[in-house]
Amino acid sequence: MKIWKEWIMPLLVALMISLLMRGFVAEARVIPSGSMIPTLQISDRVIINKVLALTELERGDIVVFWPPDSVNQKYPFIKRIIGLPDDTIYLFGGDVYLNGERQTEVYINEACWGDYGPVVVPDNKFFVLGDNRNDSMDSRSWGFVEQDKLLGKAELIFWPLTRFGRLH
Repeated sequence: MKIWKEWIMPLLVALMISLLMRGFVAEARVIPSGSMIPTLQISDRVIINKVLALTELERGDIVVFWPPDSVNQKYPFIKRIIGLPDDTIYLFGGDVYLNGERQTEVYINEACWGDYGPVVVPDNKFFVLGDNRNDSMDSRSWGFVEQDKLLGKAELIFWPLTRFGRLH
């Protein structure tokens, strides 16, 4: 009985807490591609905040989501929110325009090729782009991300330790 109280029970409680945390609060993800360079590098490890109901998403937030069904992908994507519902977005001359105003984007290395839009973001949807605009499959390819496809908001790089820090 002593082994039950001292080892097995605490291990079971820790396992249950871990599963609940991963399922509903936070989880770690590995960055699989270069679509978010320079902000996120391939193989970076990030913590995803899954408590979106308590969080107001904003332009510039980095989110993890399931891509639309039209995209043959079995893994979630990670991109930056550029447009919220009712925003008008267009890309022209390498720049992003939000509701008619050119955006200054300090998180990209190079301007995107090609023009896009204008589009108006529908209710309960988001327009997302990768920071590596010229090597990213994003809303320009397959449209808007539905709110119910969001898995969470990337909050923190925790590995490698040389890149440890909050995401902006």
